Amino acid sequence: MTHAKDFRDYMVKEQEWCRDEVKAVWFKDGDGCYPAEYIGDDLLGDIIDKFYYPYAYLRDLLAKKYPNVNIYIVVMPSYEDHSQIVVYAGDRVLLTDDEKAWHFFFETDKDFDEWALENLGIIERKLQV
Repeated sequence: MTHAKDFRDYMVKEQEWCRDEVKAVWFKDGDGCYPAEYIGDDLLGDIIDKFYYPYAYLRDLLAKKYPNVNIYIVVMPSYEDHSQIVVYAGDRVLLTDDEKAWHFFFETDKDFDEWALENLGIIERKLQV
């Protein structure tokens, strides 16, 4: 399984993004926290999307394996510093992350695959406790 390819397909088919935008947001070192050519009217909303959708991809993969568990994602965006990401189910925190939006991209498909496998593992271990 190549998570990078599956993520790109997920964004195009499920979220109706164009492939060029997916590439610009997550698979290219951009200048700034979000690619200028795709910034909308709400920069903080764009930053939320930048973090939310990769984690939503993981959530949706896990939902197939754990259909009775509702996993939620909260992104507290910042365009000046680190954005905070919390993935939780009920009262259990499954994963936390904080990263600057301009550093959250993947140079190669392998980088995305490694990120996905690492975070899936973290979340899945917490779900099994």
